[in-house]
Amino acid sequence: GRRVGGEGGGGDKMTTEMNTPADLVAHLETVRGGSRSLDWIIHVIVLGQPQLTRADWHVNFHQDKRDTMVRWYSESDGKWLDQHLPFYTTSIDDAIPDEDIVLSQRTENGRWAALHSMGPDAGSIEGTGHTEALARRTAALKART
Repeated sequence: GRRVGGEGGGGDKMTTEMNTPADLVAHLETVRGGSRSLDWIIHVIVLGQPQLTRADWHVNFHQDKRDTMVRWYSESDGKWLDQHLPFYTTSIDDAIPDEDIVLSQRTENGRWAALHSMGPDAGSIEGTGHTEALARRTAALKART
């Protein structure tokens, strides 16, 4: 697949003020579409991937949808790491761990809503987004907060 940037620098430099799952949910409910950068932020915040500062890392994303690898570099460790990165924000099939969506549908205003089940007698939590994938992730992330 085609890469953005390369090992010599020039890769996607990412920074975020999203430090908690609640910050991430608020952003996902307003953003117009998913991105590999948002997929990585989900990895960092929710799945416990290394929390690196803007100065410490950059990410080269493969643009080929069949290739789900991300390569990141930590200057403090001096290492490159290739890692599987699902398309959380653009694919309805790439769920986060423990995601249990029982309903998703387009709303009257053209956005999407999804319900994440909290269990047999616990009800559900709604998430919304501009796309079905974003609505599903926001519902599942709200269940974690």
